Amino acid sequence: MSHARRSLLSLLVLCAAVFVLTGCSQEGTPYTEKTAEIDPAMNMPETPEPPEPTSDTSDTTKPQAAAEPSPYDLGLTDASKVELTDEQWMQVLSKEEYYILRRSGTERPNTGRYNEHPKDKKGAFHCVGCGNKLYDAKHKFHSGCGWPSFFQETEPAAITTHVDHSAGMIRTEMRCARCDGHLGHIFNDGFGTPTGLRHCVNGNILIFVPEGENVKEVIKAHRAKYASK
Repeated sequence: MSHARRSLLSLLVLCAAVFVLTGCSQEGTPYTEKTAEIDPAMNMPETPEPPEPTSDTSDTTKPQAAAEPSPYDLGLTDASKVELTDEQWMQVLSKEEYYILRRSGTERPNTGRYNEHPKDKKGAFHCVGCGNKLYDAKHKFHSGCGWPSFFQETEPAAITTHVDHSAGMIRTEMRCARCDGHLGHIFNDGFGTPTGLRHCVNGNILIFVPEGENVKEVIKAHRAKYASK
């Protein structure tokens, strides 16, 4: 090998060594403004650390389970008509209420609710089965017949009337327009009243709701105490 070739080979080996050493030293070069000018890639921002997990382990992706409705809510809707099965009526009515409202029974005189009721107590009488407003307190009068008496309903649409041939008589039966429950009978002996009528109502199918109180809550509280008894 000639002297020129050996010199060229030595020069190449020396250049290669210098290149390797330079690259190795740059890998450990700390970041400075100078190195940022030389290598723009080193200007990349540091990757932020992921946030630490919180202690809240609730899974918001799952839908919350709806609260179970109370059985005492049955029939207490704003629907124009309420239809429940016999089993459902038995769940929310007392035995006496069920007998009168759903079987057209009659309570004994002077045994029902509200036969005597303070005249100055403001509020309204509602159907215990569905909450339908039947009579305002100002419609009540004392007839001495043994049942709560009213001279008119709150509005004509509150009740329905039917001819009743039971008990060997012809009478005008009245029923709740919303749940079709039996209320009592209407007679033409409401002497001294504005209408001359006497709505003879079974007190045990009425619930008095004082003025300003929530109808549904009053009836539900009553049901919780007396239902199926």
